[in-house]
Amino acid sequence: MLGLIQKRCKSTAPLIRPIHRVLIANRGEIAIRVQNTARKMGIETVSVFSDADRNALFVKKADQAYHIGPPLAAESYLNMDKIINTALKSNSQAIHPGYGFLSENAGFAEKCAEAGLVFIGPPAQAIRDMGAKNVSKQIMEDAKVPVVRGFHGADQSDENLRRKSEEIGLANPGFHRFLMKYVFYSSFRPAHHDSVVKNCETQLL
Repeated sequence: MLGLIQKRCKSTAPLIRPIHRVLIANRGEIAIRVQNTARKMGIETVSVFSDADRNALFVKKADQAYHIGPPLAAESYLNMDKIINTALKSNSQAIHPGYGFLSENAGFAEKCAEAGLVFIGPPAQAIRDMGAKNVSKQIMEDAKVPVVRGFHGADQSDENLRRKSEEIGLANPGFHRFLMKYVFYSSFRPAHHDSVVKNCETQLL
């Protein structure tokens, strides 16, 4: 029986490849932190940099450094194809996204896997689930984790959201009445606009 279990574990366990060189898809202080840790682990580091960072410390500290574009992040640090191609060109086995930029981009994690590169971070599906606040909240509710009450429905009209807000309420009844009467409508549209612009999310919870 033990032999059968061991055989099954070997057949289903993901292949773990050693990492000798990692590309850091970030800049500045976070890139230096990753470099320092990698060096302690005996791992070589590759940095990518835009025109604006050509003389930056993180570029000088890297074992290899590659120019990937102009200062505009969309054309450099957010350019997934350039970063992945650079990782392959430099014979890196993994990409560390740092924080910000592509660190929470599920599509980038998937592209890394497709290219045979290790994405040092959560699985793509976990990034996708945690990035969608309604999905992550439902996952927590299913796990019996206490969450703040909210509304997950599709009807996002001003009036329906106001009505749902009244049903949910606040701890202080007086403040709740004030909020509903004077603040709700002036706050709703800016919040919705920010959600769309910053997170590409049209639904408020």
